[in-house]
Amino acid sequence: MGINKQLITSQSAGVIPPMAEVERTPVKVLGGIEVSYSQAKDMAEVGQITQAEFNKAVVDGLAARGYAAPKSFS
Repeated sequence: MGINKQLITSQSAGVIPPMAEVERTPVKVLGGIEVSYSQAKDMAEVGQITQAEFNKAVVDGLAARGYAAPKSFS
């Protein structure tokens, strides 16, 4: 009877943060430049990065903070 020690993070548990928390997440774009969520969103809106790049940056930024991304970013 061993003790199963398994680390459970909010990401592995599928915890999706509220949108306000998503919007406070720093993201990395264009090869690793860290910008705010709103800056990255603006970059996607004007075509500096694609929507797919923005979504991936948000997913990666949330994962770095231990969160799962909302379905709209997948």
